[in-house]
Amino acid sequence: GSGPANGSTMSVGSDTVTYSVQDAAGRSASCSFGVTVVDDSPPQLVCPTASFFDGPTAPAGACSRSVSYTAVTANDNCAVANLTLTGGLSSPGPFPVGTTSVVHEAYDVNGLVASCSFSVVIRDQEAPNVDCPGNDVISTETGLCSAVYNYTVPVGTDNCGAVTTSRTAGLGSGNRFALGTTTESYVAAATGEGLTVDACSFTVTVV
Repeated sequence: GSGPANGSTMSVGSDTVTYSVQDAAGRSASCSFGVTVVDDSPPQLVCPTASFFDGPTAPAGACSRSVSYTAVTANDNCAVANLTLTGGLSSPGPFPVGTTSVVHEAYDVNGLVASCSFSVVIRDQEAPNVDCPGNDVISTETGLCSAVYNYTVPVGTDNCGAVTTSRTAGLGSGNRFALGTTTESYVAAATGEGLTVDACSFTVTVV
């Protein structure tokens, strides 16, 4: 016969096992069958914990921070063909303010793939800034108990990322203010993690 013997270890792939028999008269016969060994075990990766860094702040005036994380490893029952970074940043970065998902992917020699991921969260220690106009007193319009008032609408700024500025109280510039005092309030909200909100307010008094 030919092919692997019964009980022997076979490698991944296909092989043919053939058995032959011959009687005392010299007559022979044979049979064959195929044996296929399939690798169904993808690589095993070891990443840092799911939230490896959660909370470090960027240095003052900066929008990023260097982060060193433990090297990702992979092993396989056959062999690992390659291990690559497919998302995020390699150690030590630098990593920007916010959440960065770091993804690694491994292929084994038989084409099976697996991946692992974790997050690096960097927080901004500097809040955005929004400045309001000063308090103001205006007179009613002739014959009315109100007045239209225009002011420079506050716009927030931040050292990192975009800022959305919203009015949270009051009427807004260009509207008619009734007799008395109205408080105009604004909030600036920055994207990212950490100190992301600032607020200001001022009054408009119609007399």
